[in-house]
Amino acid sequence: MQQGLAKGDRAVILSLDCNEYLETIYALSKIGAVVVPINYMLTPKDMIYMCHNAGAKAMFAGKGYNQLVNTMKNDLSTVERFISFIPVEGMENYDALLDKTGTEEPQIKIADQDNVAICYTSGTTGLPKGVVLTHGYWTQGPVILGPELGFRPHGVYYSGLPLFHASGILMTTSAIYNGNSVVLLERFDVEAVIYGHPDILEVAVVGIPDQQKGEKILAVAALELCVPLIHAVA
Repeated sequence: MQQGLAKGDRAVILSLDCNEYLETIYALSKIGAVVVPINYMLTPKDMIYMCHNAGAKAMFAGKGYNQLVNTMKNDLSTVERFISFIPVEGMENYDALLDKTGTEEPQIKIADQDNVAICYTSGTTGLPKGVVLTHGYWTQGPVILGPELGFRPHGVYYSGLPLFHASGILMTTSAIYNGNSVVLLERFDVEAVIYGHPDILEVAVVGIPDQQKGEKILAVAALELCVPLIHAVA
């Protein structure tokens, strides 16, 4: 990930939840770059605005969004590199870049006050607004939230919140920090979490209050499979 990116550079991620998304968040933060996760439900006009406003130097795109990115390229004047999580023409390939990287840890000093992410609002009453988050915020969050949310080592965590959302990132990294395995699905689907993983011993899920139907499904499935449910609502 250090190829062409330096501390302070901003990199946009436009993707559904996937392993590559989470890997990219960790890799960018490790080299001191700033993660800019984009809400994939916004309009191309808003996405272009956010890229310009953040001064994005690189853009990572996931499955289903490569064609959209290609149509926006001419309007993304600050973006120098376009990287795709899947093989696609006109963009660098994520796996190919990984094959070129070494195993040495980046020797970059990072302080708590250094910026780690810019998360944008949806722009309901105007243009989206960037909220700047620091490394101190992201590193202390898992330490504080883990015990409060009941995360236990060797548990399994599924987030109903997308990784483009600050809470989605914070909850997921909190689970990992506290020794949990993480189930990443492209979209909110509790049936797939429970019935698709019969070996789960306990599950923690965080969602928003209006995901009541999903929460009920989760509770019923957990009861049927005798899976302890730690918590269901954010």
